Amino acid sequence: MKVFLTDDEIVVREGIRESFPWDETPYTLVGEAPDGEMALPMIRDTNPDIVITDIRMPFMDGLELCRVLRTQMPWIGIIVLSGYDEFEYARQCIQLGVREYLLKPIDATELREVLDKVSKQLEEERKAIFRVHLKKKGKNLEPSNKLIKATDGFNGADIEAVVNEAMECCFIETKELSLEKLEEIASQTISISKSCKKQIDNMKKVFEESSFKDATTGRITKSEISK
Repeated sequence: MKVFLTDDEIVVREGIRESFPWDETPYTLVGEAPDGEMALPMIRDTNPDIVITDIRMPFMDGLELCRVLRTQMPWIGIIVLSGYDEFEYARQCIQLGVREYLLKPIDATELREVLDKVSKQLEEERKAIFRVHLKKKGKNLEPSNKLIKATDGFNGADIEAVVNEAMECCFIETKELSLEKLEEIASQTISISKSCKKQIDNMKKVFEESSFKDATTGRITKSEISK
């Protein structure tokens, strides 16, 4: 599962990045930011399964980041990492759907236990969503662990699309829907998503290379491109 870290303390970010044995776990640190304002576009871009965030940060604090994620990306599991053992913070976090509230400092063992707990919750929720959409199609298949792993980062709409696409393919091929077909479609969806993201990134790069900042306003302005 993909993990994103937000904390304004460099020491904390470096500690989690360097001391946690990422390579020995099913988790990948896909990005980090010093505040919620910088984190938000990066989270949208990397689409992590889990976000670890501090509470007190400049520009956009952790609670506001949680509010935005709950509204825009509710499938993300949020872990709050704070240096303040205050009931009001914990109460607000519960209201915002935060999965875990941890007090600094934490060690690698504690972080692993919490990540395992949250990832299990997310996988169970994803299985439940699969069951709902499969049942709508009259299928009683039990989602496999392989299928759940293949859909890391998927929201409810993504899962519904996988089920619909698999059903359509089976109809065309005159075959019965199977877990293998669902796993195949899920993998294809991920490949297409990565391909589209690469194309978008290339387009952004071309635009940035053909743009400049206006010296007066500071705004990005498209330059003349010779044909």
